[in-house]
Amino acid sequence: MSYFRPRGGRPLAEKTPVQSLDEVMASLRVEFIERANDHLDELDAAIRSAEHDAAGNFPDEYEFRRNVHSLKGSGVTFGFPLVTVIAHRLEDYMHEMEASGENALEGIHVFVDRMRDNIDGQIGSGAEDAAEIARSLPIAGVADFDVVKVDMEVMLISPKDTASRIVSKELQECGFRVVNVPSPFVALEQIALTKPNLAIAIAVLDGLTGVDLACAVRAMPATHALHFALITSFEEGHHALDALPKDVPVIRKGPELPDDLAEVLYRFEMT
Repeated sequence: MSYFRPRGGRPLAEKTPVQSLDEVMASLRVEFIERANDHLDELDAAIRSAEHDAAGNFPDEYEFRRNVHSLKGSGVTFGFPLVTVIAHRLEDYMHEMEASGENALEGIHVFVDRMRDNIDGQIGSGAEDAAEIARSLPIAGVADFDVVKVDMEVMLISPKDTASRIVSKELQECGFRVVNVPSPFVALEQIALTKPNLAIAIAVLDGLTGVDLACAVRAMPATHALHFALITSFEEGHHALDALPKDVPVIRKGPELPDDLAEVLYRFEMT
């Protein structure tokens, strides 16, 4: 037995073996699963309470959103990227449903159930599963349009500004599922996991530009063939567009936007 003996003192207890990184991560994963189930239990309890409330309100909406945000922030870190995707889409769903004044409880329940199914290992074991599950989630705003829905998803990487609202409305009127992701870093991760039929990014984003994102998508074997388009107010030949891959079409902001979007959909055979 090895001991550490301080100068002039008694021997110390045997040193605890240092855990490997894999052992630490395995332990943290177990802790995450326990915490995630606690979060999901709280979400389920809040939904049940809201179902018995005349106005359909949560007993503590801040706490509900905090639980969702915690799942979103830690899911991908501990090997559950689909939980992060579902939680992100739940936040967006709640925001859109709140803005429209529609009752969102039934849809919210679906998101929570899918997160629990993923953590329990019942769904989401492969990349194909993840894409299928993401596309099966409820989506806000479709009730406003009496159109035939198509089995195609468009990811819009943009803050919710005027241009993004116009694009989202045009796409929804064509029957597409539209998912809004404000962050280019989150978008890159979700593109790789959910494989949307088309990704459209605005040129000016926080952290990465839309051109950076287009280059990253083209560089990765998993996404190099993904349909991608850029929304910009930059004129053709502007230096900000110098690195834009040649096969990425540009959608101009302003009066030309609807026509340019229609041209992109036609080019990618999505109409």
